[in-house]
Amino acid sequence: MILVILWSLLTAATNGFVATHLALQKYKKITACLIWTVYVIIIVSTTVISFDHLQIAGSFDGVFGMILIGVLHVAVFMLTTRGRTDVRLFLILSYTAMQVSCAGLMEYMTVFVFSSNLAAGLVFYVVIMTAVLYIFLKTLLPALQEAAAVVKEYWYIMSVLIGLFILTITSYYVFPNRMQDFSFHQAASFPLTVILFFICLGGLIISLRSSIATAKSRLANAQMSMLVQQIESQQRITEEIRKSRHDLRHHNCVLTAFAEKGDLQGLLQYLRQQTEISESEYEHCFCENETINTILQVYEKKALSQKIKVTVFAEADREIPIPAPDLVAIIANMFDNAINGTLEAMSSDSEILVRIHPKAGRLVIRIDNPCVAELHFSGTLPLDLQGIGISSIMSTAARNSGECNFIAADGRFSSVVILFMGQ
Repeated sequence: MILVILWSLLTAATNGFVATHLALQKYKKITACLIWTVYVIIIVSTTVISFDHLQIAGSFDGVFGMILIGVLHVAVFMLTTRGRTDVRLFLILSYTAMQVSCAGLMEYMTVFVFSSNLAAGLVFYVVIMTAVLYIFLKTLLPALQEAAAVVKEYWYIMSVLIGLFILTITSYYVFPNRMQDFSFHQAASFPLTVILFFICLGGLIISLRSSIATAKSRLANAQMSMLVQQIESQQRITEEIRKSRHDLRHHNCVLTAFAEKGDLQGLLQYLRQQTEISESEYEHCFCENETINTILQVYEKKALSQKIKVTVFAEADREIPIPAPDLVAIIANMFDNAINGTLEAMSSDSEILVRIHPKAGRLVIRIDNPCVAELHFSGTLPLDLQGIGISSIMSTAARNSGECNFIAADGRFSSVVILFMGQ
């Protein structure tokens, strides 16, 4: 009985530990620890009370009790964390499937390898769970969280499939007689079933990473397109300057002719016509820096095409010590995220406010936009909202000794990036 209780304690404690690392917590650290401590006490107490039932080979209570314990774990996790429901459900079920597989393999090894030596089986369980936890938290979890920001659908479908696997494995190693009455085919098929699950999960991770790579490729192409537009804009400005210098001689000749004839009315009419032509061809200039100016022009047009109002206050010198690709990666992604956030919010106040200015040797970039009312956070963006664009912003800012801050409250989202420009 002591070994069974120890197994229950290890499993419950591990469940609580993993649950606090899978998603953002709703409560403070102390409160979360107390909640999961109560969970551990309930699980261990249930094991002690139902010990006799656990020894009954084909007991329906044994299977039903294990299902209830699993449901309790998932329920407590969902109630104490925040973020996208579909992603959180998939994460906790993925871990549960791994834990159940390890428990099943422990019983398999105990019956068929360790000659029903539960102590040896428990040692095997600790070793394999440690390996699985390390792989899950260090490799799988970051990949899944990154994929969640790119893949917006199908998480519930994957959760249902994993739930069916959990139910199958739970029933399989509890019936019949907790593996002791397994036939040769049953004994051989069980580990193969578990291995097949891990292969499928690995294939899923590879597929998700492929989606992430595709998204990163699209982002890189967008940034390259932005740089090309910047170069074209500079070439257009240079060509207009050359044209203006060439046309200036003709304008001077016309003005001189009107002046020599004393035709004041003709002179005034000609000047009015030139003013109207200049205003119609004028392209709004936000600031002297060509890279920043081009980005703002491109994304202002994109926002206006979606009927989103844009207000820009930009100040930046023509030459600043921040590489153009880095400015594109940050400002373009911030502006694009602001447009997407405004569209998702479907707010009546659909206005994006952009502020860019130097301050104490740093370039401050701030964009405010409407967002869904449910978003509430400050400082660090939740992992399930950190898409490819946000990752690019943060990594580029870090490369320029900068910092990022994200705030969402009362239906407004603010992203602030501060880049070091030197003294």
